[in-house]
Amino acid sequence: MYYGFNYLQERDHERALEKTLSLASSLIREEFHNFLKTREEAKDRYYTIMRVCRKGCR
Repeated sequence: MYYGFNYLQERDHERALEKTLSLASSLIREEFHNFLKTREEAKDRYYTIMRVCRKGCR
């Protein structure tokens, strides 16, 4: 959905993809931050998990 909207605005695949990925990253960051608001005591543990998963995990 976001890609299609961005493509219609940009008329360029690369720029539309870049904008879409940027928006997706921002949304993920925001959601993770909201998730951690109620888990203050486990915050460090979740950051560690995310750092490990950034390198690839199953």
